[in-house]
Amino acid sequence: MIFLLAGILIYLSFPRFIASIKTLYSDVLVYELDAGALPSEMALLKAQGDLGEAIDWSDSSHYQSQANYLQVQYFLHYTENISDIEGALADIMQSSNLALSLMPVAPYVWYDRALMDSMYTERIPQSLTAIKMSVYADRVNQNLLKARVVFLWDNKGAWDHESRSIFKAQLMLLWELKRRQLIQVLKSNPELGSWLVDGLSTSPDELVKLERLLKKLKLP
Repeated sequence: MIFLLAGILIYLSFPRFIASIKTLYSDVLVYELDAGALPSEMALLKAQGDLGEAIDWSDSSHYQSQANYLQVQYFLHYTENISDIEGALADIMQSSNLALSLMPVAPYVWYDRALMDSMYTERIPQSLTAIKMSVYADRVNQNLLKARVVFLWDNKGAWDHESRSIFKAQLMLLWELKRRQLIQVLKSNPELGSWLVDGLSTSPDELVKLERLLKKLKLP
């Protein structure tokens, strides 16, 4: 009888095990995306399917957050292949709500939510709230610093006092932790140089380094 029960349990758990194995593929894609590589359309669709199967077996916050992340990446990079844009956005919003209900302190999910909210002009204030939540969840996340700075700068017309303060703090962290990425941002947005000068005004040594960098980049 014991062996029979054990066999039944193994039989019932086998699909869950297979589904979890399949999600290793999505882990690889997330790593590639974080490294700046863009997986193929088919790869992203396959990973989303694998995660959907895993979510059917386990309501895991990890699976749900990855599914939402890959949905967002597919939407951003393969928009031309989406026939129903509004429907796709609605699906992503629903996925985001579920991911946040499972992981309310999730900096990546909040950042992705900000991106999606910013697709609607009337939801720009909500997108800035989502960015704030991303920062509160993990303000020194080095993979998100550049993205947050660029996002906030692109939406500076809707800043409130808190958004402005967060932007300055994230910009300074980008200077301290990811200077090469900061250089990329400066090349596209040279006006940020004055913000850095202001932020480093009480640190003479750092200010000298910045002035040398700006001179090297031939930026004002």
